[in-house]
Formats: sequence, structure tokens, C-alpha cells
Amino acid sequence: CMDCGRSFRSQVSLDEHFRGSPNHPNCTICGRGFRTQALSTCETCGLTTYDQEMPKHYKESPRHPKCRSCDQGFANDPEYNLHCATVHSDAHCVECDRQFFDVEALQNHYSNSLQHPKCKRCGKGFPNENKYATVSSIYFSLQHGDSSEL
Repeated sequence: CMDCGRSFRSQVSLDEHFRGSPNHPNCTICGRGFRTQALSTCETCGLTTYDQEMPKHYKESPRHPKCRSCDQGFANDPEYNLHCATVHSDAHCVECDRQFFDVEALQNHYSNSLQHPKCKRCGKGFPNENKYATVSSIYFSLQHGDSSEL
């Protein structure tokens, strides 16, 4: 072992040394020891595992938020919200700073929220007054045949 300065006759003996030595990281899931590898402890549940295993833990643990769009897990809500706002910005309401699972859910939010303007005829919601004004004449002409009831 180059870290401890000890010699071992076989790889099995060296592996046993890694597993039993406090100087080497050990996986809390399988007990396997390693020469060097970064370990992390989950702040939510206290699990200690390798850095590269943490995304799997976040994805599989019910105590961590999981993205329904791409199935990725996250350490906490702020990380999840940042992911959604950057990766899935098409389903993010900027006005309310809320993330939705898909574009359809976002559109339902626009239509059902009192904070967003709506078409008086069909109830279609819009993100804000500017977007409503920009698309209203085109939208109403195509959907309703005129723009007299904006």
C-alpha cells in the first residue's frame, strides 16, 4: 500500500487492508474499501458513499426531490429548482417563480391562476400582460375570427 507503506502478498490481502483500515475510504452500502476515493455524506439522511454514487442515491431516495421530466435526483429543493429553471425553463413560470412538470401543466397554471391574463372567450391563459398584448391580435384572429373582444 503506497499510502501506508505496507506490503501485501496478494490483491485480496491489499483489498482486505483497504476495507479494514481507517486510513482508506469505505462504502457504507457495500463495505468495500478503496485506496483513495472521495466520500460524501448526505446532509439529508446521513448516508456516506462515494461522490459518484451520490446522484444514484438522490434519484432513488424518497427523501430527495426528483425531476419528473428527466428522472434526475437532487440533494435539496434549491438544487432541484435551479435545475428546472435552467434545464426545463419551458415549464417555469417566471412571474410566480414556480416550476411545473411539463408545458401542459404550466399552461393550466396560466389559465387557472388569478395572476395571469386570460382570453375572455376560451379561457386560455398567458404568462403576463406583455405576452398577452403581443400575441392577442394574432391569437384571437386565428382562434376566434376577430379581435373585438380582447
